[in-house]
Amino acid sequence: MEFDQALKVTKPLGPTQFVVAFTACFLSAVSSWVNLSNVFLTEVSEFHCRRSPGLTLGESVPMEENGMSYAKCDQYVNLNLSADIEDCTNGWEYDTELFGESVTTEFDLVCDRASFPGISQSIIIAGIGAGNIIWGPLADRWGRRPTFITALILFNIAGLAIAFSSSYVMFASLRFLWAFFHLGSWLPGMILFIEYLVPEHRSTVGNLPGLFFTVGLLTLSGLAYLVQDWRWFSACLVVPTIIAIPFIW
Repeated sequence: MEFDQALKVTKPLGPTQFVVAFTACFLSAVSSWVNLSNVFLTEVSEFHCRRSPGLTLGESVPMEENGMSYAKCDQYVNLNLSADIEDCTNGWEYDTELFGESVTTEFDLVCDRASFPGISQSIIIAGIGAGNIIWGPLADRWGRRPTFITALILFNIAGLAIAFSSSYVMFASLRFLWAFFHLGSWLPGMILFIEYLVPEHRSTVGNLPGLFFTVGLLTLSGLAYLVQDWRWFSACLVVPTIIAIPFIW
């Protein structure tokens, strides 16, 4: 008797299927956090060169061409307000009132490092791509559930470690691992979800995780509004999966 036929004979849509479906939907919501949390982690509003010691901001930093704000990446070369300018040498001052502290403000990912926030998003996608390649064969070899549990634990460890990043390189590396381990839980979870459904329910119930991806997006923006420090925000992103481990186990 094939597996699909055995499901029909036993419980085609029973408690086991509901538990697996809940887990799959939960992981899809978390997946949206993995994919798009970088938008909030690297956000920055207004900034400009930091003023030189003993000088006012106007004496240290020229105005932009529109005359409405101070230059973001330039400062005067000397103290005589000459027209000569140079790159910022004293760092930057950020307006954190709206978005709070972010990775960009802490590691100065502006001006000649302005591409780094975008690179960190690409690193997330690379981690997801690597996970798609690696975790499928591992799940076939080790079994869905052992792979799922192992990857979920590693996902939480990497996620918590992100909050303690001391440099951009450490942050980006841990985010790669975070996305990589997420695929190790999401992929076997989705496979189990589909396999535990009888064929006639797969096309209908199988769409639920996609709906919960949207729910995850809505909760992500709300969480970012409530938690505006990037370290605490990073830690909050793994709290649900940490709580869920005993139930999923």
